[in-house]
Amino acid sequence: MKLKDKRKDEQTLFVILTATLIIIAIASVAGIAHLYLGREAGTYAEIYRNGDLIRTVSLDGSEDGVFTIYGEDGSFNTIEVSGGTIAVTDASCPDLLCVHMGATGSAALPIVCLPNGLVIQVKTDDGTGDEPDAVSY
Repeated sequence: MKLKDKRKDEQTLFVILTATLIIIAIASVAGIAHLYLGREAGTYAEIYRNGDLIRTVSLDGSEDGVFTIYGEDGSFNTIEVSGGTIAVTDASCPDLLCVHMGATGSAALPIVCLPNGLVIQVKTDDGTGDEPDAVSY
């Protein structure tokens, strides 16, 4: 009888562990899908040059495309909006850090091109993205 009880306990433990792993996998997939596919309606990017708002672009898919912003001194930044994200794909700045930042759809990571005075900040209609998540001193 003890052998049967031990097997039953092992089977129960196996079922519990398997169910736990399945739940973790489903939650992980749902979380990743929400991050990459679940953009809220009302997500947009504000594009500033030298502190002045020059353009607002919706990230809901209605304004997907590529456009270029030119500065008075001949500088430029080529911007691509696609799939709920925005990225600088080409620029006249010497270091191209803004290009290497990649695409963002998050208010936590603005795109900045200091030589050209460009800042792209993602925001939402519900006010998220207006304030930093944390402050460092």
